[in-house]
Amino acid sequence: GEELPEGRVMEIRPQLSKEKIEGCHICTSVTPGEPQVLLGKDKAFTYDFVFDLDTWQERVYSTCVSKLVEGCFEGYNATVLAYGQTGAGKTYTMGTGFDMATSEEEQGIIPRAIAHLFGGIAERKRRAQEQGVAGPEFKVSAQFLEVPWPRGGKAGVAGPWKLGSPPGLREEPWEPRGVCK
Repeated sequence: GEELPEGRVMEIRPQLSKEKIEGCHICTSVTPGEPQVLLGKDKAFTYDFVFDLDTWQERVYSTCVSKLVEGCFEGYNATVLAYGQTGAGKTYTMGTGFDMATSEEEQGIIPRAIAHLFGGIAERKRRAQEQGVAGPEFKVSAQFLEVPWPRGGKAGVAGPWKLGSPPGLREEPWEPRGVCK
């Protein structure tokens, strides 16, 4: 079958209102025609995909995640991992800010993946019904985990815990709503 995407992706998020008010300037630029980001004038970082400030979230999703979700319908597991320092744009890219005022165009990866997954399930069930065959069964399992690192710390470097001794995980009470029931 078709190979699923894999790689390192950089999405440069728009400035926050607070950053604009404080007069912060944008210190990154994208090398035209290359998946490369320049930090300042002399530091270059190369990725598999780079999305500049003016890139729509839909393009990020369709380029990097859509095929992963489609692969789930063929029995593959999928993982999307966002990492970086505080304020780098993980929440923006993943779409975990959960602001009800967020427009559809601004939705990040998680809301798009959920809509794609459950839309795909509904479509496959509808097609089976039209063909007069038993509909496929689906079991959906998803996890969302955020691991905060200490200020000034780095992933994989001893912080308030020793290496090899991960922080304790806790589960928050959760009640399924809407399409996730």
